[in-house]
Amino acid sequence: MKYNYDDEMVTQEHKVEEAAPKYFFKRQGEYTLEDYYALPEDMRVELIDGSFYNMTAPRVIHQELLFETARMLANQIEERGGSCKVFVAPVDVRLDCDDKTMVQPDVIILCDMDKIEEWGINGAPDFVLEVLSPSTRKKDMVLKLKKYCNAGVREYWLVDPKKKLLYMYDFEHGKEDVYSLDGKLGLAIYQGEIFIDLGKFEKFFLEREIQRSRKTVRFSTEDGQEVMKVEEDSLSYLSKQQGGYTVEDFFRLPYDRWAELIDGTFYEMEKPYGEHEELAVDILTQIYPQVKVYGDGVFTFRTCLQLDCNDKTMMLPDFMILCDKKKWNNRVIYGAPDFVLEILSPSTRKKDLNLKHRKYLNAGVREYWIVDPKEKRLITYDFENGENVASYPFTEVVGLSIYDKQIIVDLNELAEIIEG
Repeated sequence: MKYNYDDEMVTQEHKVEEAAPKYFFKRQGEYTLEDYYALPEDMRVELIDGSFYNMTAPRVIHQELLFETARMLANQIEERGGSCKVFVAPVDVRLDCDDKTMVQPDVIILCDMDKIEEWGINGAPDFVLEVLSPSTRKKDMVLKLKKYCNAGVREYWLVDPKKKLLYMYDFEHGKEDVYSLDGKLGLAIYQGEIFIDLGKFEKFFLEREIQRSRKTVRFSTEDGQEVMKVEEDSLSYLSKQQGGYTVEDFFRLPYDRWAELIDGTFYEMEKPYGEHEELAVDILTQIYPQVKVYGDGVFTFRTCLQLDCNDKTMMLPDFMILCDKKKWNNRVIYGAPDFVLEILSPSTRKKDLNLKHRKYLNAGVREYWIVDPKEKRLITYDFENGENVASYPFTEVVGLSIYDKQIIVDLNELAEIIEG
């Protein structure tokens, strides 16, 4: 089958503006991987045929959807005894043999482990999934479609939140099709035996549309703590004093506002990106396969946690393990998880070390880990055995107490992310 491409559809508006001579000093089309690696860590771009293209920071719902999809695929591959691996953005993929293209697909499946390098993936993955956004729509549907096809990607899926459709390109057999976001759809590279539940996409996008209609609030700092301040035009749905907010108020926040509700008070959270996100993903990928071997548990990545029996606390921990699956309804965990991990940032440092430490202890969390990128150390609290506390530099290998130290995390990998 021959695919139709129209390069003119990818307009200059999607490319990085020539407004930062400190980083961009060449004409579009002339940039190389050397220029790509010279960019600031917090600048998210893709390099395609020597041109830079902006990438917006992923929304919370977008991230949650990608991890749910990756988890769904990884579980099925493992159950079949497969050797392929699933990766979630951000992971660098060098598609071509030249030094002019580096992309970051949303979800990939890779079967050739020889393509894995220290910095990312060197060569075409077997399967790629991209979720369209207004800023990436034309790039993903035209330019990256052509690149993936020519590079040797076997199968490419495009999820379209706007039209509620999925575009499937089976490059290996020269087929393409369009599906509505309902039911289950099997991957061609697995002859349909491994599938994705498209209904989950529809559910996520519906929630995002509902959240988009909400009004915004602003935050300011008081006594070193980030607290919510309600705009005057938002009084129709947030008009209480700090300490008086409830879970109902939490779910009425705008979708792009990161905040935690603790004892009736809102605390702002920075959106995770760059180093924070890489650390979280690395820990997740280390722990996940071990728990599947040594024990049973539900993994949740920034899932809403209603910690107390009352309706005044809703947290968003970086990572949790839950052994009692009855506490989880796929969107919210009700009650204390068994294991919680938080990654410190300047705006959450005091809250995570003090306030949330106390909350987790009193609620019955069995083990609490705090990753401190600034000090390059891990602090562990074994609440189950008398609140034992320990501190480890990023040169150690540390085991989870709730699994009798049989499940481990290599902190050297975290040091490599920070130093890299």
